[in-house]
Amino acid sequence: MAKITLKKYAEDFPAHHNPKKAFLDQDEMKELVEEAVQGIRDGISPTVASKWLISESPLKINIKFHTIRMYLSNRAKEIS
Repeated sequence: MAKITLKKYAEDFPAHHNPKKAFLDQDEMKELVEEAVQGIRDGISPTVASKWLISESPLKINIKFHTIRMYLSNRAKEIS
């Protein structure tokens, strides 16, 4: 029985594209997301930062508030 290497498997079956994260990574959202992440790092609540992001967004928000809050929280926790 031939085994497939992890590298070959990853090339054949790439990770699925996540449209929720892609929405927050769009150019129109980049500055707002970075400001919200920096605000969280500076001590602002992720809930407040998320509400601000939603209110200032130039795009129609079609993902859940909780998803945005968790995304911002996780980005703020990343080592920069």
